[in-house]
Amino acid sequence: MKNVSHHSIRKQEILKQIVLDHANAQTKHGRYIYTYVDAYAGAGSYIHDELGFEIDGSPVIVGKALKDASIPFDGFAFEQDQANCNKLKRSLVNHGL
Repeated sequence: MKNVSHHSIRKQEILKQIVLDHANAQTKHGRYIYTYVDAYAGAGSYIHDELGFEIDGSPVIVGKALKDASIPFDGFAFEQDQANCNKLKRSLVNHGL
């Protein structure tokens, strides 16, 4: 599992807010389905370098945020590494995504 720094957590917070703002703007005038594409999805979670705990990766963060906000969405996550792809699939299933 890849390690990430405290900067990654802040980037993930910003990503979550941008996606929610954009999805809300796009879906507020009708029954549109938001589409999220992650071309470098990774394993779905990472270990924080300094604190040593596991944090969610981008596909999980975005999926959970959209689901929690009741925004209908389709998500497409691409990962070249087979081991990471398998971990990502498990992570998405475990989060009900």
